[in-house]
Order: sequence, then C-alpha cells, then structure tokens
Amino acid sequence: MSKKIIYIAHPNWENSRLNKALLKGIETLKNVTIVYLYDEYGNFQIDVKKEQSRLLAHDTIIFQTPFHWYSTTPLLRKWFDDVLTHGFAYGSQGKALEGKKVLFAITTGGPKDTYTPEGYNSTTVEELTKPLCQLAKLCGLIYLDAFVTYGALEISDSDLEAQRVCYQSKLMGI
Repeated sequence: MSKKIIYIAHPNWENSRLNKALLKGIETLKNVTIVYLYDEYGNFQIDVKKEQSRLLAHDTIIFQTPFHWYSTTPLLRKWFDDVLTHGFAYGSQGKALEGKKVLFAITTGGPKDTYTPEGYNSTTVEELTKPLCQLAKLCGLIYLDAFVTYGALEISDSDLEAQRVCYQSKLMGI
C-alpha cells in the first residue's frame, strides 16, 4: 500500500472552509501523514533533514495549497527552496525522489470561468502550474495532474461535498 504525505500549505488554515472540508475524512485513511506547514514552520525556519526524511518515507507527495499570486504560498515556495536541494532532489547525485508521485491540490478564490483564455485571468490553471510540473520533472517525480477546486469564496455546500468525495477518491486511487 502506498504511503502518502500531505503537506497543507495554507497560511489561514483555521479560516479555510474549503481546505478543511477537502481534508475531512482523509485523516482517517491508513498510511497517510498530514503536515501543517504553517503550524510547524510559521517562523519559516524549515528543518531540512526532517523534511527530507519524511519525503524518503513516503511514495506519494501531495501539496494542498491555495493558489497564491498564481503559484503556491510563500512558505511552500521556501520549503521547495530549502528541502529540494541539489544532491538530494536533483543533480547527478540527486535521485532521492525519483519515481515518487506528486500531486498538487490547488484551491482558487475565483470561479472556474475566470481561469480561461477569455476569463479574468486570461489563462488556465494548467498553464499557470507548468512551473510545478517542471519542478517535478527536475526532481524525477511523477507529476499527476493537479486536483483543482475553484471558487473557494462562493462554493456551495453541495459542490464542496462533491469535491471532498472526489479528492478522497483521487487520493485513495494513487
């Protein structure tokens, strides 16, 4: 059975109805480790060895993050910079993550129709997340298409529950 680690990278986790709902039920799955990055590293002082050990102990890595300025949150970006080092995650000797799967679970404030070439953001989330796909490629990770939940600010309870079920199914299937 695949061991999964979910990094929750939301700076206002306690106020995120959507992110908390997505995680509901996941915490009871077997072989799942959940790390709340802002709780653990709110001071931005990341324990690199601890995080590298966590990565080595899991087969699938999930980063659950709000879409923050068309990317990840600041702490998650720093986490990438600090943890995914040359010689560990990439480079001629950096093969530690090779073959592991990675999934980005992204939440947006705006609705889906704003992430189209004709919409407010003038492009798609898939286009905007290409750097994350490249990060995965550099590290030898198997990039799984992002799980995106749109419209965090206005999502209905029924749509939220449907997304929660889809997310749980997705995680159980990888």
